[in-house]
Amino acid sequence: MKKVFLSICCMSLLAISLISVSCNKDKDDDNGGGNGGGGGGGGGSFVVTAKDVIGGSSEIVSVTAFVFGDDDEYEIASAQYKSNGFQLTLPSTVPDKSLSYAYEFDCIEELMNDTKAKMTGVWIVAFDSDGDEIGEFWLADFAAEVEAMYIYADRNFTVKGYDCDDWKWDCDFKKGWNTMYGDYSNELITTKKPTGSNLQWYFEDYYDCDKTPSMSPKQKTNLKKSRLTK
Repeated sequence: MKKVFLSICCMSLLAISLISVSCNKDKDDDNGGGNGGGGGGGGGSFVVTAKDVIGGSSEIVSVTAFVFGDDDEYEIASAQYKSNGFQLTLPSTVPDKSLSYAYEFDCIEELMNDTKAKMTGVWIVAFDSDGDEIGEFWLADFAAEVEAMYIYADRNFTVKGYDCDDWKWDCDFKKGWNTMYGDYSNELITTKKPTGSNLQWYFEDYYDCDKTPSMSPKQKTNLKKSRLTK
């Protein structure tokens, strides 16, 4: 499975569909909760809180978080969807079989200070009352062209410098959960929340294109590149 994060290198392990082909089938993200969830690092459990989800559906009953290994997906948390939001508590550890060596991802091996580090990412999906998967959630600020995702790391390590696509990496991963941001306008991947970004939760209904947020062509292209295909 091709591992890709955002528009540049291979940093995500989320096996999710492209936004642009979905029809074929919080405000801030700060430490300690709120709309967007916890901040990251420290090795403990990690609370993801989504409020006022844009495009949320009355058909959503529950929400599940998955991590992905090379051959399978693993459920790590679930919660009820209510009042147009959810709160997930991600566990302090994830299955070893869901982790991959970070050095296997394109472009960043020479930027790492520890090539033994392993990591995985989270995919948050929605289910209806029949237990069918009907869509997914993601966290972004389209005006600022910033997208966020949650990364689990098995140790502290850093990724610093410019990759083979001339994107700058400025990541200080801590053992446990981290929030990683793709700042498209500045061609930056970082674990520091970009200044001025106003992240919001979106729901992508797999069967209703009208619920896909309005984006500029550039934003759609960038977001398309950020999604992972098998």
